[in-house]
Amino acid sequence: MLGAVAVGVTCAALIRKGAFFLPDAWVFPLLLAGVAIAYRRRPSPGERRVLVALGAFCLWWAIASVAWGVPSRAPLLIGSAVGFGAALVIGRSFDLSQRAAIHRNVVALGAVMAALGMAGIVYRAYPYAMAHDGLWRVAGTLTYANAAGLLLAMIAPLAIVLEGVHPATRRVAIFLIVAGLIATESRGALFAFVVVLPMLPRRCLREALWAGLLALFAGVACIAAASGGHAQPLLALALVGLAVIAGRGAPALRSRTSAALLLLVFAAAVALATHPSATSRLSTATLELRTTEWSAAYRVAKAHPIAGGGPEKNLPLNNRGAFAYFAHNEYLQIAAGGGLVALALLGLAGAAVVGVVDRRTWQSEAATASLLIFAVGGVFDFTWHAPALGIVAGWIAALAFRGDR
Repeated sequence: MLGAVAVGVTCAALIRKGAFFLPDAWVFPLLLAGVAIAYRRRPSPGERRVLVALGAFCLWWAIASVAWGVPSRAPLLIGSAVGFGAALVIGRSFDLSQRAAIHRNVVALGAVMAALGMAGIVYRAYPYAMAHDGLWRVAGTLTYANAAGLLLAMIAPLAIVLEGVHPATRRVAIFLIVAGLIATESRGALFAFVVVLPMLPRRCLREALWAGLLALFAGVACIAAASGGHAQPLLALALVGLAVIAGRGAPALRSRTSAALLLLVFAAAVALATHPSATSRLSTATLELRTTEWSAAYRVAKAHPIAGGGPEKNLPLNNRGAFAYFAHNEYLQIAAGGGLVALALLGLAGAAVVGVVDRRTWQSEAATASLLIFAVGGVFDFTWHAPALGIVAGWIAALAFRGDR
């Protein structure tokens, strides 16, 4: 019963725009923490190290926000940390078979999120897909494309190694999640996903190759249809057809069908590299905006190196009053807000997680890769500020930790 309540809280946090807005940012993590306490289980030494480090970070972030007079947005990162710890404790309270159910349910969640987002692109259904710089991008219930991208990137490795389901189900899940990830056009999430692919078992990667290639074509189709304000019925037909083909599995390598589809995938890759919708995401204008925000956060961190300049304070971009709410880099954001103390406490939490992850099974190998994606994703955006993503990362961490309990 407690597990069902925890799952419900997680889904509600995702539905409520990732719990990014108050009071959701503190309500859902506290509800999950209450469920974790209700289990009355003594955490393992490895879990305690993670929880102590996260607790110390939250305490410092709260104290700094009050000291600087900016407590209003502090709950966002605190909510992610609390949600991570609570989901970890709850997930580790389950036995091995129940943790396999966590694995399947997290993958199902990602597939549903991707399907909602791609349907949003097809029907121009705001906010499941959102227009940014004239391009419709998958946003799902998180209503932010980069947050949806990080969520799907974290779940993709788990889909690739998924066991205990029909092979067609696994292939369709991989297709939906990878296609949705590409359709978010989130550069940081895509980069993090590609970086961790070598960590996954080769056999699982070979089995996922067919669905992944078709997902590439589907993602390119979504990008090609990303501009304009009208519904895209042909895109809907293409996505459904590709999903059916992915579920049926790869044809014989020498068949004409296989050769034709591989040729289409190659053409899709070329289109992805040359299509205006894709190239606009790589324009120097967007990169210059990021570097400007990073520079602003660095200047604040340099001016207040030990204690920071206040959590979530606006970052001045120039002398004419322009500012940014977020640095689009969580590490710089934390350094600017809480200084070296906050970074050190975050590092202790990361080291505690690294010290107890286990890569001896496919499930734990994929979960470790997903946690690395979460860490890398923080370099490119403020997605850690959505507590729902911290909660999902905590569930994933429960699959990666060493030992049964």
